[in-house]
Amino acid sequence: MDMERARVVAEDLEYLFAEWNQDIDDASLRRSSPVLRSLLIEGLLNHVAREVDKPLQVMTPAIGRLMTDAELG
Repeated sequence: MDMERARVVAEDLEYLFAEWNQDIDDASLRRSSPVLRSLLIEGLLNHVAREVDKPLQVMTPAIGRLMTDAELG
C-alpha cells in the first residue's frame, strides 16, 4: 500500500471535517474545491479505499426536488 497516498487522504478528510459545517459558504467551497477534486474527481479517495479493501460510500444531503438546467446555471 502507498502509505504517502493514504496519509494525504487522511489529512484531506480531517481538513474537510474541520472546515465544513451545514452552511457551506462560497469562500469555504472555493478553498476546499481542490481537495474535493483530488479526492473525488481524480479518484484518490477511491484508490485508497480499494488498497485497504474497504467499501466506499459518499453520503450527501437529499435534494428535495430536481433542479432544471437553467437553475443550475
